[in-house]
Amino acid sequence: MAAAASQRTRRDADSGRRRRCCVFPGWGTAGYHLMPYHPSVYVGDARQVLREVLAGLTVAFAQVSDSIAFAFIAGVGPLLGLHAAWIIGLTMSLVGSRPAMINGATGVRAAVIAPYVARLGVGYLFYIVIGAAIFQFIAAALSLTRFVRLVTRPVMIGFVCGLAIVMAIGQIRAFYVPQTEEFNDSTTILWQLFLVAIALLSMVVWPFIPAVGKTLPPPLVGIFVAMALEFGVVRAAAGHRTPVVSDLGNVNGGFPLLFWLDPQYAAILPPLTLEVLGEVWQPAFIAAAACMVEAVVTMEVANDMTGTDNPLPSRQIFALGLGNLLSGLLGTMGGGATIGPTVMACSNGANGRYRISGVVAAAALLLVILAASGVVAIIPTSALVAIMAVVCWATFDWSMPLIALAAVLPERARSCLGLRRKVRRIDALVMVTTTVLTVTVDLFTAVMIGTAISAIDYAWSRGKEVRIASELVPLEPGDELPTAAACASAPPPGPGLAERATCDASASELSSPVEPPQGLDAKRSPPDALASISVACSSLGAGAGPPSVLGTTALAAQGAGAAAPAPLTAAEEPPLEGLKRVYVVRGDLFFASTMDFARFFSPSVVEADPKLVEIRMDEATIRDYSGMHVLGVIAQRYHKAGKRVVLKRMGLQSFTLVSKADHLVQSFDYELERVSPDPPARPECRVEDGPVDPDPPLHEQAQAQFHA
Repeated sequence: MAAAASQRTRRDADSGRRRRCCVFPGWGTAGYHLMPYHPSVYVGDARQVLREVLAGLTVAFAQVSDSIAFAFIAGVGPLLGLHAAWIIGLTMSLVGSRPAMINGATGVRAAVIAPYVARLGVGYLFYIVIGAAIFQFIAAALSLTRFVRLVTRPVMIGFVCGLAIVMAIGQIRAFYVPQTEEFNDSTTILWQLFLVAIALLSMVVWPFIPAVGKTLPPPLVGIFVAMALEFGVVRAAAGHRTPVVSDLGNVNGGFPLLFWLDPQYAAILPPLTLEVLGEVWQPAFIAAAACMVEAVVTMEVANDMTGTDNPLPSRQIFALGLGNLLSGLLGTMGGGATIGPTVMACSNGANGRYRISGVVAAAALLLVILAASGVVAIIPTSALVAIMAVVCWATFDWSMPLIALAAVLPERARSCLGLRRKVRRIDALVMVTTTVLTVTVDLFTAVMIGTAISAIDYAWSRGKEVRIASELVPLEPGDELPTAAACASAPPPGPGLAERATCDASASELSSPVEPPQGLDAKRSPPDALASISVACSSLGAGAGPPSVLGTTALAAQGAGAAAPAPLTAAEEPPLEGLKRVYVVRGDLFFASTMDFARFFSPSVVEADPKLVEIRMDEATIRDYSGMHVLGVIAQRYHKAGKRVVLKRMGLQSFTLVSKADHLVQSFDYELERVSPDPPARPECRVEDGPVDPDPPLHEQAQAQFHA
């Protein structure tokens, strides 16, 4: 009985974990519910709940210092960073943020908006934050997060390195703000440097102190040390003072007001006009895009650290937009996902299934603002500089300079230095370019240009991987040689193809096709047959001399300037009667490979081929319109030489692409070539079930994909 009861208890607990809402237990996995799991799950997992609470409290202390420091970088008051942190964090944790991910004011947002705040003023900031939220709503609705996969690793390295440099440069203004005679003399700057050095040293040493090194976050320790030195040494002993947070702006606690109702912004808030919208849309777009990239990267960090997955990144972006909307309406700087606090939460017990740590961190931060604003007001700005120095050091990817150096050094120099970090020079160029543009232009432009360089490099490399092999083989039963009447009435080229194979021969003049299955259009995707495009190009001219031929050796065309093989001499020419030339194409036909592909089929090659040429495409794929166009160009060349070309064994993807472009490839005549006498009616092709052929023929793979 006891065993049965225990088993029933475990079963109930498991079912409780699957119930995601405390009000409607049967609602499945809706992530926008207030409690992601049924209350019974939390009751049965009290120890993990305690870990989540402690992780949230630890993160809250770190966010106090980080939020003030990020507000300092952005050029706004400290409360705008503190309020943004708890508004963003609480909204996203309750609405549908990824569990264990901490959100708040971020260095990315601060770095993006800082130049615009300096140029336009704080009054424009709230419009920028609301505009960023609107762009994020659009991105979530269109599922644009899937395009983040196009951001390569070199771009990400350049992104974080540039971000670290931007944040580091922003700390220089700490020694000149506020702009008063009291704080800008050389003595004050020396005392500030002293406080920065001691606070920095304390943050570095603190984690290594036994027993107490893990009780408090190092940034909080740095603040306490700087405060003690400020009031115990600088002011009490030396009779001097350095700037504190209250010198930068108001830090009085309380809930924020809607920004148009807040009296402190009444004089600086511009009216919402088309001119204002023209000023704010670009920084809003840049801020939205940069924060979305940071959010996706942070999600991947949380996935790796907790061993869990987040299958709905669009929901995260929607929650990000909602948090920024509320943050902008309440007059703060906005924000997003924070990598550092997320790592801290996961390291201190957050398991990636509960959102408790994020909720607790935001709530604790709000309590600090309401109850401890007086303590926040006396924090020296030098402590914030020390904190951001540590953040910049941790953010910068220090492998990037070594990678860039190894990419330009010769092998002998790398061996002498023991530098085993060589990557392709184009990857190193992307890293350096993204870093430089992040510092000199902005984050979004840097990421876009870096991604564009990587994409062009991939297309260039992929375009050089086309291979063509050929041989002379005997004619098979059913192969039809061209006749003079086959192309007697060729239609004019259709729209979009300047050069085209324009031979639409009747079915009786082409190779005899197999009848397609009943109910199928011969020009559409066949369910159990492989598609072939037969381009009949005969039109033999009167008195045409016999062409020379190529040998039977396999040929390969690779890279720019791939030379076509020279024709054999008359003594070396094999007899052409009863033979056909078979070309096997391997690779992708798209805009970057079509030039070399067309160059291979030069006029000398066309003249040397027999009357029947077969191009097999089972190891090639047509990717775009350029690939279709080059086939028309080649078919036109053979047509002018009075020869016939047959394109066979096209994959399903290539056939589908071409068959949907009937008006652009009107001269192409589609045939269905059955792959076996008795193909299976409808094979079951599920990836997770049954044995899989380790290397099935490509046409069978195409059929399997079609049926699946």
